[in-house]
Amino acid sequence: MESNDLKIFKEVAENKSISKAAEQLGYVQPNVSQRIKVLENELEVSLFKRTNRGVKLTKEGEILIDYTNRILTLMNEVKDTLASEKSEKTLTIGASQTVSAGKIPQLITDFLENYSTVLIKVKTAQEQVLMKWLESGDIDGMFISGKYEPTAFQKVYTYFESIAIVSFDKNVHQSKALIVNSDLNCVYRKKLLAYAKKHNQENKKIIEFDSLEAVMQAVQNGLGISALPLSLANTRKNECFHIQQLVEGLIEIHFIVRGEHEKSKGLKTFSGFLRNET
Repeated sequence: MESNDLKIFKEVAENKSISKAAEQLGYVQPNVSQRIKVLENELEVSLFKRTNRGVKLTKEGEILIDYTNRILTLMNEVKDTLASEKSEKTLTIGASQTVSAGKIPQLITDFLENYSTVLIKVKTAQEQVLMKWLESGDIDGMFISGKYEPTAFQKVYTYFESIAIVSFDKNVHQSKALIVNSDLNCVYRKKLLAYAKKHNQENKKIIEFDSLEAVMQAVQNGLGISALPLSLANTRKNECFHIQQLVEGLIEIHFIVRGEHEKSKGLKTFSGFLRNET
């Protein structure tokens, strides 16, 4: 019995839906169904029964969810205990692709000037996936542009990111398409669509890419316009980018950690550095 299968089982049980669980976990639905099937075969029981509204735990499933909660809690306690014993040299943080390309590289550069022995890993994914990683202890903290549960997570630091509309030439409104990240919750995607609506451009074709680099390359090739962090756009000035800074708003980005959990030395050091940045 694998711990990841228990996490998947718990997510399905809480959402009462395989498709919703898959979305929350960042998996495709058939993978979630397959892992549930593997778990059922191993335990030789049925864990869910289908209803008109999704799925519901069977009697055996109710028993397993109780054990699952206890097992995952113990696993998190082990991670917390080991994390407190880790040296100052390891720190894993998360951010979405677009957010990670803005101010974060400069923050890390400034941090490493004083704490050069710390090994920093940055993991990128959709924010809802990162939240699961943070909750389970797979990352130490994350930069988030969206909402979070303040009772479960603690805000350490906040900064504001200016937004830029980028295009191949100055005639922004003659662009062929809106180039966006495929993540529907991407804050820069939302800003671009709001900009397009304000300027009566919302009927333009929307083209989605999974990677930030692909978005920027599409703009550079004249395929359409996009919204990016201004700090990132300014690094591409010499690559045929026309940059128009939006003045009607900033993006608020927070660095959050788990609330009532032991922090590693690396995380405590980084959090202290961020607090001194305010």
